[in-house]
Amino acid sequence: MSIYSFQQLIGQERAKTILRHSLERGRISHAYLFVGPSGTGKRTLALAFAAALNCLADQRPCGSCRNCRRIDEGNHPDVTVLEPEGRSFKIDQIRQVQQLISLKPYEARSKIFILDGAEALTEQAANSLLKTLEEPPPYSVLILLADDSALLPTITSRCTLVHFQPLPQETVEEYLRQRGIVEAAEIAAASGGSIGKALHLAEIWPEVSEAVQTFLELVRSDQAWKINAGIYSRFKENQEFRRYFLELCEQKYKTTSVSALTAIHAAREMLKANVGPDAVLRSLAIRLAGDQRSAN
Repeated sequence: MSIYSFQQLIGQERAKTILRHSLERGRISHAYLFVGPSGTGKRTLALAFAAALNCLADQRPCGSCRNCRRIDEGNHPDVTVLEPEGRSFKIDQIRQVQQLISLKPYEARSKIFILDGAEALTEQAANSLLKTLEEPPPYSVLILLADDSALLPTITSRCTLVHFQPLPQETVEEYLRQRGIVEAAEIAAASGGSIGKALHLAEIWPEVSEAVQTFLELVRSDQAWKINAGIYSRFKENQEFRRYFLELCEQKYKTTSVSALTAIHAAREMLKANVGPDAVLRSLAIRLAGDQRSAN
């Protein structure tokens, strides 16, 4: 069985139903826009849909025919997945899509293009893509994956919109427990309902949780000045560490202190404004220590 089956995607029943109905009725849109938080299965379902469109069996996707296997392995000539180059999709990437889409499928019924991270389309690239959406070849299907729907309205209006929702925390926790992850409850709480994020967080959880525990113990005992260089170094050098560090701090204060949550939010805004991470962490420590003193 291919990993890209509808059944193996956890949750997202409404999204799966929309695509199943399209397949059953033979009414395939020339373009879809999958919108939802990162790690909620947009790419997995896009590949499952690509396999279903080109599957050679009656029950699609079967996961075992030539087309399903090649899509599963990532080497089917008629299924192309593109990601942003750097921080954005460049117009040259869209021109590449336009060149490839003008050619008929080599082996499959449908030629599929998946743009993962479509919210990163530059205005120039989006306008170029619009031309393809207005006059698509009959054999082509474009699937745009975006964390939010803040795309050009002209693009959104030409796509079938499929929403992806964060999963319930209990669902994520159970998924992690089935994989033997001891800290399933804590990781699920910090995952924002994203299986993908939870799995990634599980990999770095020991490092982040230890750093947060040390940081908060010192802050709460009014010894923020003792925070060691190792924590500052990891916070400064690793963007993912910063993100999960702040999310775990937020989780620790979620039900106890509004002012602490405000301080954590301010730290995120400082990072967005390109304030140095070491200065951000120092500021957060000072504000949390002040909050602790006020509470005592």
